[in-house]
Amino acid sequence: MALSKKIVQLIIFFIIANPVMYKITSKLPVIGGRVADSTGRPTQFGVFVHALVFVLVSMLAMKMTSNK
Repeated sequence: MALSKKIVQLIIFFIIANPVMYKITSKLPVIGGRVADSTGRPTQFGVFVHALVFVLVSMLAMKMTSNK
């Protein structure tokens, strides 16, 4: 994996795993209340959702940056 792809992965992880992102997604009407508690700390369900989003976004980014 090239250095630029690793940097993209790092940026994606930083954005999705950031505690501020949990506060933002906790306000979504569909899954909001289950992603973070009232203080903004992630729940286990929230960690799972953000991990799933990270995998999907990473796969998309790798596909878009592939040399094929």
